[in-house]
Amino acid sequence: MLIINTTFVVHNSIEAEFMDWLSGTLLPAAAASGYFANPTVARVLTSIEPDTLSIAVHFPAIDPAKASHWHENEGQALMAELHRRRGQHLMFFTTPMETVDLPVKTPDTHVG
Repeated sequence: MLIINTTFVVHNSIEAEFMDWLSGTLLPAAAASGYFANPTVARVLTSIEPDTLSIAVHFPAIDPAKASHWHENEGQALMAELHRRRGQHLMFFTTPMETVDLPVKTPDTHVG
């Protein structure tokens, strides 16, 4: 499964505004596209800069080609608008990922 992960690094001073934008703009727009399953929002527990927080949003793709196209167009436009307004207090990067199914080995099947 394709997962489009976008990590946002947000200055603490705009945390509430960012969370409102995320829950009121980006997440509803992605859901309305019909190309994603339920997104997951997670706070990253390490900080890259003082006075910032990082939020990772996983968008599992139902239709990988259409999800990628939506993200590269509509999703990027929404994030660009936020960056235009708050760019000095915000950065983001996107990492496409693919899930990997691996069997869990028990001690008696472990090679080693």
